[in-house]
Amino acid sequence: MARELDTAWKEALDIFLSRFLEYFCPEVHALIDWSVPPENLETELQKIIREAEKGRKVADRLYRVKRRDMPGDLWLYIHIEVQNQPDNSLPERMLTYHYRIRDLHGQSPVAIAILGDSSPDWRPTGYRWQMATTRLFYDFQTVKLWDWRDRLAELEAMDNPIGLVVLAHLQCLLTDKHDDERYDWKWRLIRLLYDKGYEREECRQLVNLIDWLLELPEELERRLETNIAVLEKERTVPLISRYERNAMERGMQAGLQQGLQQGLQEGRQESLRLVSMLLTKTFGEAGKQFTENELANADASVLEKVTSAVLDGATLDELRAIVAVPS
Repeated sequence: MARELDTAWKEALDIFLSRFLEYFCPEVHALIDWSVPPENLETELQKIIREAEKGRKVADRLYRVKRRDMPGDLWLYIHIEVQNQPDNSLPERMLTYHYRIRDLHGQSPVAIAILGDSSPDWRPTGYRWQMATTRLFYDFQTVKLWDWRDRLAELEAMDNPIGLVVLAHLQCLLTDKHDDERYDWKWRLIRLLYDKGYEREECRQLVNLIDWLLELPEELERRLETNIAVLEKERTVPLISRYERNAMERGMQAGLQQGLQQGLQEGRQESLRLVSMLLTKTFGEAGKQFTENELANADASVLEKVTSAVLDGATLDELRAIVAVPS
């Protein structure tokens, strides 16, 4: 479950960073000139994490945004850590990333921790260290999603789409091992998308996030697909359902995998080109950079392993672990 939550929240932040900060961190939101799109510095953060913590696989988000309150080309760095299980090492890890980001960019980042666990008592807010007369105090903002478990109606009523993401997250925890309840909530959230009148692309993005967070057995997914098809016929703005979209993506990926097999016969450069296409389609610019930085010298067996892992839903950090293992 933790992997699905991590993946969904990283995607949600990339899409709805402004809406997340607007609701949960309004003081940070007010500092930003949103006419300039945020820059996702995922590749830089992953490098920082690899240097700071050998073996750690989960990378979160680092964004560079334009400052509203300062003239000229002045930027603000925002580090967001998503932690879906209690981990007492989080405060020290946040501090480590803080000073490494400062070393790299010459500026301290704003730090936010999204706590997605179901423990009401685990609430780290900073790091404290003292030795003799030397003291260190480091605080960061936390967003404890579990605090909203008794405010579900408020989340449903929100115009901000991040409310639906939080709802889906909470129901992922609350309906664990209760498939019928999870089905009811998933169907309820999808209907809410139409009722709120979001733009088509925004609806598609939210459907994808809800689907990540509220996975159902195949029988219930088929029932949901039927209900979605009926709902779409009743609405003036049709939405390509998750099932149709996934079928199209599977077809495209299968074609790439078949092409890779032929590419391996034709030469390594052709194989690398096809893998780059797959990674770029799956991870965007970060996937393209991964190909250039991590796979430039990879042999055929590594390229095959990376392709299979991507089709199985691997993250970029899991792909790095594959590349790091000697053939």
